[in-house]
Amino acid sequence: MNCSGKQAATLAAAKLNGWSTETNMDPNHPLQLIIKDSIEEISGVEVESVAVDGCGVPLFSTTVTGVAQSFRKLGLAKAGTAEHHVAQEMRPHPFLIAGKNQPNTLTIEDSNGSLSKGGADGEVLGISTAEGASVGVRVIDGGLTITTVIAIPALEKIGALPKGSLLEHPKLGVTIIRRWNVGWGH
Repeated sequence: MNCSGKQAATLAAAKLNGWSTETNMDPNHPLQLIIKDSIEEISGVEVESVAVDGCGVPLFSTTVTGVAQSFRKLGLAKAGTAEHHVAQEMRPHPFLIAGKNQPNTLTIEDSNGSLSKGGADGEVLGISTAEGASVGVRVIDGGLTITTVIAIPALEKIGALPKGSLLEHPKLGVTIIRRWNVGWGH
């Protein structure tokens, strides 16, 4: 969702609930408090800080483990829950996540029920298979290249993609050299 989409969604939610539409980007606005509580609930991690993203929207902190736990919950969500609804909308409409031919979109399209969503400038990536295996990645260099290089073996490791499936991806126009070792905790 781009800036105008985020801003329109927060304005619509505020208006629908009778809340201020002038302070809807304030972290203490009722909508933002619901978002904060939702992040804490799905991630299992308490929000410790709030920043502002490039669109002026509050950005609530979590950990890399929190990202992975969030995607696990989305991947395993029971029918009838909000999490299940989100996952069910992401899978058949991956282009709505990041646009046509983008890494998130292609990951969802090329996998068997996996979910994927990267953050701004490649800083955070959450991946989950339909079976609930999940990965969180944080790269602070501000680029998608390294996130993609890390994500590919991670996707293969958790079974979201078959081995070697994205070595050369024609839609992305990238070739990944497979000499990366990714550490896994046991």
